[in-house]
Amino acid sequence: MTALLGTRPERVVFFDDRGKNIDAAREHGWDAHLWTGVAAARAVLADRGLLPPGPTPDGPMSCDTRSR
Repeated sequence: MTALLGTRPERVVFFDDRGKNIDAAREHGWDAHLWTGVAAARAVLADRGLLPPGPTPDGPMSCDTRSR
């Protein structure tokens, strides 16, 4: 699966609310985390340098998570 993404497994950050999916992702070398909410996800992403620390101008996250 990671080959399809065109990156190394350790560069994939994965969030899910199911333990078995997190375990499977970790078996593939992904940086997998239990989804507990936006704040925790933002903290993980900011810690890895993927988001600036603190809230974004659009609110807690800059992406619109509503159904389109």
